[in-house]
Amino acid sequence: MKVTTENRLARLLAMVPWIVAHNGPTVKEVCQRFELTPRDLAGDIGLLYLCGLHPYTPDLLIESDIRDGRVFVSYADYFSRPLRLTPVEGLGLLTAARTLLAVPGTDPLGPLATGLSKLANALGAEDVVTVNLGDASVTVTDTLREAVLQQCQAEIDYLSFAKNDRTVRVIEPAWVFTTQGQWYVSGYCHQAVEERIFRIDRIVDARLLELPRTAPP
Repeated sequence: MKVTTENRLARLLAMVPWIVAHNGPTVKEVCQRFELTPRDLAGDIGLLYLCGLHPYTPDLLIESDIRDGRVFVSYADYFSRPLRLTPVEGLGLLTAARTLLAVPGTDPLGPLATGLSKLANALGAEDVVTVNLGDASVTVTDTLREAVLQQCQAEIDYLSFAKNDRTVRVIEPAWVFTTQGQWYVSGYCHQAVEERIFRIDRIVDARLLELPRTAPP
């Protein structure tokens, strides 16, 4: 399955603070938590070398490395400088970052969550800003994530707005992701006999099947 740039960026934004907070977790721990292969992890970590500010001196670059089976990320010096935001900028950052907390693998009690709590307190927006990720059922989302982890098939009761009908399909979930405020599952659909992407808020119900994946990875 092709991973979009937006998916990859969201994954990196969730993964980096978790790696920093755990001070060199093992490759296995990171891969299991963020549903990655070691090769994908190496590719993502390699992208961090491109993150920085002009003129790209060492103090303005993020350092990352995989050595001895562990993953290390060090923030650039400018992360330690006070960040001055306007109220509008602060609310925008708060909204976007709260969406990131829903990315699989993000630590709900980690540094990102702690920083957001402080930002919300400074803005006086503790109970003001809420992020709507669509009407996706938590149970449906969790079931599909479990299917991805177990590499098994799932049966979904899907409502198609385009055709105005409701169908029961067997799919092989490969990726559960969020983009532009909506949750989706991507995977092989036995009815369509090809890869498809389904909006999770249109899945009425989802059930795990004790059948392994048969589609190519």
